[in-house]
Amino acid sequence: METLKILALALLLSVVTADMIIKPPYVSVYTQEAIEFGKMNHIICYAQGFYPPLIDIKLKKNGDEIPNCRKDELSFKPDWTYYTMVSVPSTIEAQDKIECEISHNQAPPKKYSLDTGL
Repeated sequence: METLKILALALLLSVVTADMIIKPPYVSVYTQEAIEFGKMNHIICYAQGFYPPLIDIKLKKNGDEIPNCRKDELSFKPDWTYYTMVSVPSTIEAQDKIECEISHNQAPPKKYSLDTGL
């Protein structure tokens, strides 16, 4: 009987552990409109497919955090992975380096760059 209890507990722990797999986000950095240097546009950072929902997203221009970013609420998909978006209106110049910095599940931040076509 004791062996059966131990096996049941081990099975329960394996099921709970399997559901807690860390999935890093898939990240896209893009603009709402085609990039025209010197013109106002919306910079967007979209993160999806991540679990758990512990995430910090910052948009940066030339290494400095861009103020007044709009952060959407976290949403989840049927597979219980999450997605969210951060955006901000901003002017982009040819020399600007636009990055989305993401820290997921307290891991060190990773940077994803906007491809300006240069």
